[in-house]
Amino acid sequence: MIQEFINSSCKNHLVYYQDKIVEIDYCDFKNQFQIACFKVRDNSSIGFVKTPKGEYFMVSRQFRSAKKFSEQKILEFFGVEND
Repeated sequence: MIQEFINSSCKNHLVYYQDKIVEIDYCDFKNQFQIACFKVRDNSSIGFVKTPKGEYFMVSRQFRSAKKFSEQKILEFFGVEND
């Protein structure tokens, strides 16, 4: 499922948490990142946000801000080898 999240392209922000991918398409674009972060914090202890530009961020209840992640770091986090 994480590979599907990484390989997906979308005009909206995407959220990955608890083995789910959710497209944040129900609010205006300027609020999508904030809503995506709230979605992770409300439903999981950790998750990832992918922006339409292809940037990745880790969101966790432990941190007060989202941490920028690379695609490679996400794959390493889940123990997936990048082919």
